[in-house]
Amino acid sequence: MKVSDLTSDAFAAALGSGLAVRLGPFVVHWRVTVPAARGPLHALYAHHPLAEPDEPPDVYVDCRAHLNPRRPWSRRIHLSIDGRFHAAQARAQLSVPALEWTMNWSLATRAHEYLMLHAAVVARDGRAVILPAPPGSGKSTLCGALVARGWRLLSDEFTLIRPGDGLIAPLPRPVSLKEGAIAVMRRFAPEHMFAGVFPGTVKGTVGYVLPPAASVAAQDEPARPCCVVLPRWRSGAAVRTEALSRTGTFLALNRNAVNYSILGERGAALLAGLAGGCPGHRLAYDSLDDAVDAVGGLAA
Repeated sequence: MKVSDLTSDAFAAALGSGLAVRLGPFVVHWRVTVPAARGPLHALYAHHPLAEPDEPPDVYVDCRAHLNPRRPWSRRIHLSIDGRFHAAQARAQLSVPALEWTMNWSLATRAHEYLMLHAAVVARDGRAVILPAPPGSGKSTLCGALVARGWRLLSDEFTLIRPGDGLIAPLPRPVSLKEGAIAVMRRFAPEHMFAGVFPGTVKGTVGYVLPPAASVAAQDEPARPCCVVLPRWRSGAAVRTEALSRTGTFLALNRNAVNYSILGERGAALLAGLAGGCPGHRLAYDSLDDAVDAVGGLAA
């Protein structure tokens, strides 16, 4: 059973009492009592399967209105992880971005059975391209463009490397775009469904693109990494690629490794193996069409 199999009323009722959803290898239990969050969540996670009753959640995330008895006129949104307060949001209309960031934090601090990279990752024919880059580089925009051109979305936020075989475990969730990238994506792929655009967050205007049904349906199918591409959007620049040395690729991956130090020698070995087996490249681009073609050539 999928989220979309629930009517909006049934989904709202389930969220209020607690709803467990499978997100890639994880089961996340939501309890959300903020009405403004229900519609966007229903749309953004429409294709995700509900967890089976016997599947234990990996994390419990709550989002609810909190009334301060000392200031009864002021109602804030409290977010908690496993019953412990995590963050507050002053506006109910921004509870979905706050919930997404809370889920990112909760997964980043506990999924240590994987080597976790802060990187988007897409795949074609079972071969995955890892896109590590800092905020503002155009990583998520390029990820969304590749998905719009038929690449499989494994993740916009985290690349999960399995220690046993070096394969990537998919974690397909909504693609997060900010500010001007929202308009860019709407022009590039008007068929992409934005199931929520939220102005006024601490990161500016944030928009979320619905992950494709095919990508979610394949979230149990790992992919083999084939190359690492460091994207950088540059206004007016012709598309250009630059090969990285094995050391340069290792350092780029290391800079974006979330739990490298926690995994110790195992993390170092995984990073070294990834850098040794996957050619690394820098990619500067202005045109998304040219960037998509360039990534396809690098992954061939």
